[in-house]
Amino acid sequence: MPADFDKPDLTITLGSVPERLHGDDVVNKVRVSMSPTEYLQKVINVASYYVANGNEIRIDPNPAADEKSVRLFLLSNAMAAALHQRNLIPLHASAIFHEDGIVLFCGPSGVGKSTTVTALQAKGYKVFSDDVCVLKPSVNNPDLIMAVPSYPMMKLWIDSFNKTGVQMAGEEDRIRPHLAKYARFYHDEYEIAPRPIKRVFMLDSGSLEQRAIIKEMSTIESFSALQRNTYRHVQMNAMKNEISTSL
Repeated sequence: MPADFDKPDLTITLGSVPERLHGDDVVNKVRVSMSPTEYLQKVINVASYYVANGNEIRIDPNPAADEKSVRLFLLSNAMAAALHQRNLIPLHASAIFHEDGIVLFCGPSGVGKSTTVTALQAKGYKVFSDDVCVLKPSVNNPDLIMAVPSYPMMKLWIDSFNKTGVQMAGEEDRIRPHLAKYARFYHDEYEIAPRPIKRVFMLDSGSLEQRAIIKEMSTIESFSALQRNTYRHVQMNAMKNEISTSL
């Protein structure tokens, strides 16, 4: 359902973008430049994206680019840059509702976050978010960390459909041409209200074990893992953001 507001806190427009960023605090990577308040990315054959002050995204699409590819990089890298510019922490995590809060499943791309929450959804659990959650302290309890969900779309490879037994998506749901990854939406159960985080699981695909093993992490291990799993953490470093020890 569309949201009602008097003034948007983020504008997304089509138009020309700067050729390069200027200033002593600019960090240059391959086809990406960043500073604490600006972000510029050029995706070959897709589009160039400029993000400023956490409230503006400008897109200069390649005339031959397909809309799905342009949207994919907007909702991932460009949106993450806007969040980092606002000093918010997007965590690379999928989540389900559990009792009066949510449970997060963190890990790098390909580790199985979306497959895990899809399998749990098939068992009756309700999906809170896929791939990204934004962390924020509770207004009423500063010791409680809340999570805000991302757009209600799961992105699944073909083998995830086979493993979980859910109905295979159609070609119209392919997230990008020639990429065997498909969108699976859950608008009917989507809720935008922040929820308290009850537990966090760090998924690890490096084990050769055929069975699931759950091991408790120390405080230092947990903090380091959260830093590593910040969504687009390279942006966080270039923008001089840090995860607070209170998190």
